[in-house]
Amino acid sequence: MSAGLVLTQFESLVARTESMGRKLSPKKIRPTKAQLDQFSELKTRLTSAMADIDAELTSLLQPRAGIDELANQIRSIKSISRLPSLTMLSRNLVLIFIGTKISNLDSEQVKANKEHTQKRCDTLKSQHPHVTLMWSAALPPSSWKTRTMTDTTFDFLIQELKADRLDSLLPEICHSLRSLAKEEPLNTCDSFEAFASEVLELDTAREIGENPETMPSRPKRTLAALGWTEASSKKACTETGFQG
Repeated sequence: MSAGLVLTQFESLVARTESMGRKLSPKKIRPTKAQLDQFSELKTRLTSAMADIDAELTSLLQPRAGIDELANQIRSIKSISRLPSLTMLSRNLVLIFIGTKISNLDSEQVKANKEHTQKRCDTLKSQHPHVTLMWSAALPPSSWKTRTMTDTTFDFLIQELKADRLDSLLPEICHSLRSLAKEEPLNTCDSFEAFASEVLELDTAREIGENPETMPSRPKRTLAALGWTEASSKKACTETGFQG
């Protein structure tokens, strides 16, 4: 049963309950003694049912606090002056763009877990580059690639962060993207080069005062076309005090 259907039914139940409350006024009805006994029995059942519903709703809504914490953790990347871990960023990007590898020696459960992780990688890869980048910089792979993070939490975070954008890029992120694009296994990954090129192009657009969201459509440029040579990457990082 879908959440949408249950929500519609629950909304209808609440509306009918509110309406019933107004109808039960002793000024509007004059029940007999037998009917009063029935009302008393139904009241007991209603009290029990409402307690069950309240408990289930509390359980349903409780995880939201944890999800909000995760969303805030990912968004915190916008305001930090230094990444928590370049290794974590690298491991996440490799996992997202290269994906999982299934072996014939894997058990059925391991294969299922890897397939599940691959679906999440595909979802992350399809997001706006800034969302993919923030996620990769903020959460260790172990926290999201397995069923430790529920599908409900994962899907909610994707929807919650879908419209988020970075105002600027840390120099170390630019350096890392350029370096990863030259090293195995990402140096032969076309989707990663497109991702890195778009991230750097969006950052370049902001630097020169263009609005990246309203830039005219144009062919995607490679990292080399953006001027991100080894020399320029090292120069940028040296000027900002970052050493790779």
